[in-house]
Amino acid sequence: MKRREFFGLAAASAMSAAPIDVKSIKSRSVKVEIAYKSPHTAPNGLQTTKEGLWIADARSTDGAGYVSLVNFADGKVIRDFQIPGLSDASGMTVDASDSLWINSTHSGLIFQCGAQDGKLQAKYAIPGCGPIYRLKGDPPAARSPPTPAYPPAAQTGQGRGRGRGGQTLPPGQVALTATNGPSGEGGQGMEYRDGLLYIAILPRRRVYVIDPNTVFS
Repeated sequence: MKRREFFGLAAASAMSAAPIDVKSIKSRSVKVEIAYKSPHTAPNGLQTTKEGLWIADARSTDGAGYVSLVNFADGKVIRDFQIPGLSDASGMTVDASDSLWINSTHSGLIFQCGAQDGKLQAKYAIPGCGPIYRLKGDPPAARSPPTPAYPPAAQTGQGRGRGRGGQTLPPGQVALTATNGPSGEGGQGMEYRDGLLYIAILPRRRVYVIDPNTVFS
């Protein structure tokens, strides 16, 4: 399968989003309760499993991003990994083979890692990357009401790396050394269910449904 066929298959089932009448949606006020602090400063992806709650952190330290598994009841850390090259994580999930799938949003990549040891298994180009844009009727930007638990981090740049030249990889897959995929904003949410990956892509306003066993291999 060629790369263009990979992207075509990923987007084949995507339909044009119908306009939403935001004013018709009822809102309500609720009290926000903080259960416990995240192990790191910018939680930006959650996934529940039988073992506990997985948390992907959006900030990187020394060129690596944190992914943590915590106890539901008290937030106590069960496992904590630093994934080299993971940057601006936004959304993650765990598949039936006990692999973590994580959106490295601003680099246009999906990371696949072992859930037991955090070892990087593969990287993939995120389908549907592109610039963020607004449409008429979009609600205004808003922030969560609770006071941030951690101070904001300084913004840092990110370089572009090279893949291993001449190596043949499966459709959509890139070299483990790659630091960038397609240009633009990538995935913002992810879920694994019934053997399929569901990836929310904000620039396309679509959810891509991908079979990792056929499209990613």
